[in-house]
Amino acid sequence: RKNPGKPQQTDVTFSCEYRLELLTYTLRNFHKFCGNQTVEFPRFRCVVIDHTDHRVEVNLILTPCSVEEYTVSGKLLNSYNYKDIQCVAKVQDYPGGFVLIYGAIRRMVLFGTSQLDDLLKGIEKEAMAGLSIVVNTQKKVISQADFMEGRWGNFSDDQSQTSLTEFNVQLIPPSGGERESRILCLSESCVLERDSSTYNVCRIQPLTDIWALIRHAEDPQMFTIEFNTMIKYTYTCHDRDALLASILDGARGNKNR
Repeated sequence: RKNPGKPQQTDVTFSCEYRLELLTYTLRNFHKFCGNQTVEFPRFRCVVIDHTDHRVEVNLILTPCSVEEYTVSGKLLNSYNYKDIQCVAKVQDYPGGFVLIYGAIRRMVLFGTSQLDDLLKGIEKEAMAGLSIVVNTQKKVISQADFMEGRWGNFSDDQSQTSLTEFNVQLIPPSGGERESRILCLSESCVLERDSSTYNVCRIQPLTDIWALIRHAEDPQMFTIEFNTMIKYTYTCHDRDALLASILDGARGNKNR
């Protein structure tokens, strides 16, 4: 359908079972087809409780499809897609505190900001404008103790985090920079990434969410784990093939074929 008065512009309407995934991917790559336009997104200075339980200053940028977490120097740390945010909860004993309850496993990420109300309204506004979805702030507030006890959501229990096998790996950050030493662990139901110095859990993903295991031809130690949540992590490991075989066995054991 051509818009009158707007030459060379045509609207095409589609119907798709994976509408949110398609729109998220498209909006994430908008800079590739919007020409030289400069777009400024809402930005908020926050602190985040990282995997070592330290408070780290970050910037949260609200894009049309996600909440982007950056270091103050501009390095991308994490992306939280609106489509995967289950809800937001305020933290009663943390000034300006709130958690994103994220993904099907309902993991929690704790932030603090002096602009709490503006930030939460911004998330709601951007999610509705970009994807036509509602990101609710739940009425029930939580405590820091609730966060510490359930920060990994459905996989916060000991059984989910008890390693059956472990491999020393190097994480390749998606935004570049120095590689980080990690321990990649397999439990009965999850893939865990632990800090090599503290052994704290950095990330956790269920084996049922693995979409693909990719071996890189240019480096016999490099591989990528891609998940059905549109995220992927790249590592290097001296025992790459043994590690991938272990992940494959674990995934199949969890009926992920």
